[in-house]
Amino acid sequence: MFHVEHFGEIVSACLADHVHLIGLTLTQTQLDQFATFADQLSCWNEKINLTAITESKDVAIKHFFDSLYGVNALRTPRTRRMVDVGSGGGFPGIPLKIVLPELPLTMVEPSGKKVAFLLHMAGLLKLSQVHVLNRQIEHISRQDRGMDGPISFVVRGLKIEGRLRHLSSLLNSGDRLIVYGTDPWLPHFVDPHLVLVDEIPYQLPLDLGKRRLIVLERNARP
Repeated sequence: MFHVEHFGEIVSACLADHVHLIGLTLTQTQLDQFATFADQLSCWNEKINLTAITESKDVAIKHFFDSLYGVNALRTPRTRRMVDVGSGGGFPGIPLKIVLPELPLTMVEPSGKKVAFLLHMAGLLKLSQVHVLNRQIEHISRQDRGMDGPISFVVRGLKIEGRLRHLSSLLNSGDRLIVYGTDPWLPHFVDPHLVLVDEIPYQLPLDLGKRRLIVLERNARP
């Protein structure tokens, strides 16, 4: 069940035991932030549907660890801002922001209730340089506040098939589109304006599933 005494501490301890697999070491402040995030996720989940994942180890691995797997794709001098498209309960944007605090973050979420949660978490965790856009993914543009680049767009837990053309149109030269998923990048998804930079399969700890990170860039060729 979600409601376990010291739920957040259990989640952060589980995460701390496994983040070395990504090449990360979390500070005590970061562990406290993850514990607070987990506790607030539990509390708010009673009122609004943020996640169906409720067991402590699942929150630690399927949400937090999985989100953090993209950190190395973001550690590039060309990335000046991260945009989490379809952020939902804050994944992967908030976990990535916790470990990359200097990287500005914009979260795009169409649900007003989830936007309220995201704003609450940004304030509670004292995350600086965070913007939240309350709109449909298809309606975002580079003219929106907090969309100055170069940008790495991150997409997790969102069906990308029908949105790929719009996401591709948002990318400038030097931008990246980082997609979390389970399936290989199939040829029929290929957009003429995108080039596949990397495709990284990985295994979640505790035998909690196989995942895949897809890294795409704007094609420099005309």
